[in-house]
Amino acid sequence: MISSAPREAALSGAATDDPDEPVWSFHARRERWRAETYDAELISIAEDQPRRAIWMRCEDGAVFAPYDGGFDLFPTSWETVNHLKAEWPDWLSGHSGGL
Repeated sequence: MISSAPREAALSGAATDDPDEPVWSFHARRERWRAETYDAELISIAEDQPRRAIWMRCEDGAVFAPYDGGFDLFPTSWETVNHLKAEWPDWLSGHSGGL
């Protein structure tokens, strides 16, 4: 883990009167993952509530990105990719690339 990284960071896009121009905000917090801690957030995302979140592992940058239809994983090594494919083959789509 990068010990010199700030514990929290927040950024926001400029507000606009244009309804077609999205306003974004970003908040990051370094925190240890604990089972059941984020159940409410995950349920909210799964039910397509207006909430988006991703989790990134500080040690290697791997990303877990849930959405209303499931989740995406972005591992940072082929070893991890191959392990996940072998361990959880039913998670892969029917697409030839497993996407």
